[in-house]
Amino acid sequence: MESRGHGHRYYWESVRERLYRRGIPYGASIMNLVVITAALSSSNTDLYLSTRMLFSLSKGRYAPEWLGRLSENGVPRHALAVSTGGMVAAILLAIYAPAKAFLMLYGVAVAGMFFVWIIILLTHLAFRRALAPNESPGFPCVCDSFRIRHGWASPLCSESL
Repeated sequence: MESRGHGHRYYWESVRERLYRRGIPYGASIMNLVVITAALSSSNTDLYLSTRMLFSLSKGRYAPEWLGRLSENGVPRHALAVSTGGMVAAILLAIYAPAKAFLMLYGVAVAGMFFVWIIILLTHLAFRRALAPNESPGFPCVCDSFRIRHGWASPLCSESL
């Protein structure tokens, strides 16, 4: 396929095709090695970050205490095992249900987002109800119609679930 305005006619071919066409031996294998190395590096980073997050949440008492226990050599093994289990579950989901894997994982993330949003909304409504009428003028932004607008928020939120 010829491209226009890009200076050469092989604009649309892949990097592997370019390496093969230029006669670089094992070009496709080199590219596979680069891609696999990048994927493994990314997975290692994800595993480290999720383990540290679980460990930190445990230390802050936002997750079970056993996730914050360290082994003799200072590794949070329980948090590492839970993180590894999550990665294995995602891999198995991608292998055995590839057509549904993205939607299922995306659905879990969106459900978590909606749950957090609903909790924030309910907390805000409870906070506003708990205020005495003479306390609200101290806020930098006072809106007399908050009951009307927040009254619409709850049904809209429940409809989106």
